[in-house]
Amino acid sequence: MADPNLGIEKAKDTVKKCIYEYGFYDCKLNRAQNNFYIDDSRFPLSIIEEIAKTGKVLAIHVGADAYERTHLFTFRVGKIGKFFPEIQILMVHMGGASFQGLSNAAIEVAQDNKNINLIESAIRSIPILKVIKTLGAS
Repeated sequence: MADPNLGIEKAKDTVKKCIYEYGFYDCKLNRAQNNFYIDDSRFPLSIIEEIAKTGKVLAIHVGADAYERTHLFTFRVGKIGKFFPEIQILMVHMGGASFQGLSNAAIEVAQDNKNINLIESAIRSIPILKVIKTLGAS
C-alpha cells in the first residue's frame, strides 16, 4: 500500500518497488486509514499517475469507515476513473465494510466508468445480488 502522507517520492518508490521488484499485480491506496481524499491534487493524483505508468491495476479502499472522507467517495473514485481511463480500478468493499454501505452509489459509478470494477469484500449478499443484476457477473 502506498501512503502519500509519507511523502510523494516515497509513495512513488513504493509503487515502483512493489510492481517491478516484487511483481505485484496492483497497488492499493487506502484513504480511510491514511487520511486523504483520493482526488486531492496535492498528492494522491501524482501517485495514481505513477501507477498508471506501470499499466497495473489501482485498488482503492472504498468502505464507509472514516465517513467524512467516504461520503460521496464513490463519486470521487468516478472522477479518478475519468481522469485515468487507461487504468483498471478496483473499488474494494464497493462503499460498504461494516457500516451503512454506499453500494448503490458504487453501482452507479461503475455503470458510468467501464474501467471501475466493484470488489464485494465485506459486503452483505443483497448489494452483491444487485451488482450482479445491474452490471452482470463479470
